[in-house]
Amino acid sequence: GFGIPIIDAQAFGVPVICSDIPVFHEIGGESVLYTKLTPEKLSANIKMLLINKNKRLELINRALKNIKNFSSEIVQYQIKEGLLV
Repeated sequence: GFGIPIIDAQAFGVPVICSDIPVFHEIGGESVLYTKLTPEKLSANIKMLLINKNKRLELINRALKNIKNFSSEIVQYQIKEGLLV
């Protein structure tokens, strides 16, 4: 679907790792760490974020900016103007 779990996690300041599919890129932009969802890749990315505080904080800061694109006011405007279908 739409990617609401990405936005929810970002709103709580949680860095997001998700599947590397187009719809998630539309939602997460540069604020998400994308990966192939194999156990090896996923565990390596989780470990990297646990160890690398700078990368973790970078994703969190980008996420807090990203979620502003999904405020109720913006989404309502986009629906009203026919920008979302």
